[in-house]
Amino acid sequence: MIALERKSSYNETLEKHLPPGSMPILKLLLPKTGLDIVLKKHHKNCLGKFTIRKMPFSQARITISQALPPPRFLIVLIHELAHYYTWKLYPKRKVAPHGEEWKNSFSMLLSAFVKKNVFPESIEKELIACIDSGFNSSKAMMHLNLALNRWKHKNDRKKMFAISDLEVSSTFLYKGSIYKIVKINHTRSVAEKQDAVSKKFSFYKAMLVEKVE
Repeated sequence: MIALERKSSYNETLEKHLPPGSMPILKLLLPKTGLDIVLKKHHKNCLGKFTIRKMPFSQARITISQALPPPRFLIVLIHELAHYYTWKLYPKRKVAPHGEEWKNSFSMLLSAFVKKNVFPESIEKELIACIDSGFNSSKAMMHLNLALNRWKHKNDRKKMFAISDLEVSSTFLYKGSIYKIVKINHTRSVAEKQDAVSKKFSFYKAMLVEKVE
């Protein structure tokens, strides 16, 4: 775990996890005091988290997985930073964690990185669609996650397919087990594990898997 508690530490540790050219923009958005950034090798159950420690004084903290690819690392960091600014803007008002106030902050912060050659073109295109929708489109978010996953696996030798590309009755390999798609919903597909139990699982359409012919 790496704690970044001093402003001077941002350049030294954060930059190696970020897309090239993003650090100068990020420095303008990070508060000078009152926010700790903690990098973890693995972040259980989530990619990042925003918390507030109130004793002995209010101190905000962002924890984020350092194993993320640079484009997703930046988006997750800005996601959590939007929570920080929402908290600062509405200190006495209870707002939904991902309500309109947070969506406005997230859109505004991410807009600073658009058309600055920070993100790969395929990711930036979907990012702009999410910003234009005010992060109210589940379909736009699914396409953004798909673009991020495809960029991450762009050099894989095995050909990967998105769950969204697979039709009902298609089979695929996931974590050593074979699944068969039995139902397709808006942003998820339901697949049945091909074993003695035949238990059904829900898969996000932006996931990449190995298709079984």
